[in-house]
Amino acid sequence: MDIFTTGYYKPNRILLTAMGLWPYFPNYLNLLIRITSALILYSLYVPQ
Repeated sequence: MDIFTTGYYKPNRILLTAMGLWPYFPNYLNLLIRITSALILYSLYVPQ
């Protein structure tokens, strides 16, 4: 049983994975998530 998929760790794991900061996630996916989130944030600045 993996303690990170149940209980109190599950919301943390989901949020950190979405930001690309979860340590047990492949490095190439972390980089892809960080680049994608940066592009989304920078695209919000264009209309302003």
